[in-house]
Amino acid sequence: MKLRKPHVGDQPCYSRQQVEAILGKAEGQERDIFTVLAFTGLRRGELQWLTWKDVDLDSDPGWIHVRAKDGWMPKSRKDRKLPIYPRVREVLTRLSRKHRWVFTARPSSKYPKGGNQIHLDHLREKLLAILSKLGIEHGGLHSFRRFFISWCANRHVAPNLLMHWVGHADLRMVVRYYSLQDEASREAMAALIAEENGTRYRTKLGQKGVPESKPRPQHPAFTVVASAS
Repeated sequence: MKLRKPHVGDQPCYSRQQVEAILGKAEGQERDIFTVLAFTGLRRGELQWLTWKDVDLDSDPGWIHVRAKDGWMPKSRKDRKLPIYPRVREVLTRLSRKHRWVFTARPSSKYPKGGNQIHLDHLREKLLAILSKLGIEHGGLHSFRRFFISWCANRHVAPNLLMHWVGHADLRMVVRYYSLQDEASREAMAALIAEENGTRYRTKLGQKGVPESKPRPQHPAFTVVASAS
């Protein structure tokens, strides 16, 4: 018996403008966390379990290591590392290294000195409040990961390289996470128009639509030749 694959509905994915608007509204540690999520593609749990031993700022551009620890393992069950984007490096450089975790929860009655892991539920509540103020109807912490994958893909990061950065075991997952935004479509068309205006084309079968006196074999039907204007 053949079963149809279940339909995967569209998942929320922020545009670049929405990401910048969210970062503009966020304050303090929340802004730092949202910046790291947006420009690393880390999963929520990977961010929560990120320690300073996982961060290498001594090399250029630096590396973030996602690796197993006592009591936790990456979803892919494989360690990986990804290069640090400049905006993320700026955040990590100015953070305190007082505690084990890169991002820690604020002091509480249970942990008066602070230093414990961040609470994802509290972080999600902060984000939802910002989305409401901005009038963004759909989105969550995971939407930053979808933004990162789509943003990288639109800037021609090789799919197999992007797959390793985000910890996907299959290229099909990269395709599934990709979301085409109007902004990206406009940029791609603008690039095509710029290329067309900056390059003149002729075909080997004729010039300016005038056929050659002795047509050449049609293998292939035509060849495009580009020359700088």
